[in-house]
Amino acid sequence: MKKPGGGGEARGGGGLGKRAVTELERKRLVETDRHIAECENYIAKQRELIERAIQRGRSTEVAETTLEALEASLRAFERQRRLLLDRLKERER
Repeated sequence: MKKPGGGGEARGGGGLGKRAVTELERKRLVETDRHIAECENYIAKQRELIERAIQRGRSTEVAETTLEALEASLRAFERQRRLLLDRLKERER
């Protein structure tokens, strides 16, 4: 019979080993790199859209707000990437 709240792999001493955690962080790093690349592509397309709108004499207000949000997302992904790299470096010591 199991004790309530006991025996979980992620709890106490039965959690993931160092190697498993490192592998998980490497997978997250790959995913974060993919998000960064996608975000950079969206930003480039958004800038092109803004240029076309300017050439056609159309409002760019919404497009510029969207660009700002994309750039903020990119900064967040880059911060996440730095944190993951720092953790991986720490584990290698």
